[in-house]
Amino acid sequence: MVGKPNHYRDIAKMWGVWDASEERWKEVIAKFWGYITLIDDAIGEFVKFLKEEGLYESLFMAITADHGDAMGAHRIIEKGEFMFDTTYRIPMIIKDPCSNRKNEEDNNFVYLHDLTPTCNDVAGKNISGFFDGESLLPILREGKSNGRKGVLGQLAGHFVYFEQRMWRREDYKIIFNASDVGELYDMKNDKEEMNNLFYDEKYKNVKKEMLEELYSEMVKLKDPLAGWLYRIIYEI
Repeated sequence: MVGKPNHYRDIAKMWGVWDASEERWKEVIAKFWGYITLIDDAIGEFVKFLKEEGLYESLFMAITADHGDAMGAHRIIEKGEFMFDTTYRIPMIIKDPCSNRKNEEDNNFVYLHDLTPTCNDVAGKNISGFFDGESLLPILREGKSNGRKGVLGQLAGHFVYFEQRMWRREDYKIIFNASDVGELYDMKNDKEEMNNLFYDEKYKNVKKEMLEELYSEMVKLKDPLAGWLYRIIYEI
């Protein structure tokens, strides 16, 4: 937990896992995978029913989740005031009968709220301008890029009040912890997010660029913390 906000340690202590033994972690992780298996089995039963009823082939289906689980990474479990990929980078599996893309992975940055305009698009309803999300059909059916350089993450506390904002690109991730130390990770060479580069002088320019991009996204959403971040950027 070197270089991380002290709050992360407090969360681990709250769950009683800060000093957990290897055996305890094995038990926790095994139970998590057990829950995942339970969900997988339920989805399998649902798909079986759809096939038996002759509905599966023509059905547009998206399977995803609202968040992941730390599952022991950084000595943390569950979700909370931390923005590691273990909880924020979640799978999304889409079955589209009108797409020729089969068994392909796609690296476009997408949000869960992109599913609302997508489903309306599938139904032939145009709701552009009513939602922040974008339809995924150009990606699914034409293999296009949505042009997003990154994604914004926002958290105003889960267990306690702890404001966080994240800007995640393919190469770097920066996290603005309003009341604690900042975080910057090299997502290509440090996928486990172990080494916080926020205060490393060699990454000063990268940090400034990432903060400015984060600030721009926050301004778009009229985020009340944008002004506070602006001061930090130009005091660095």
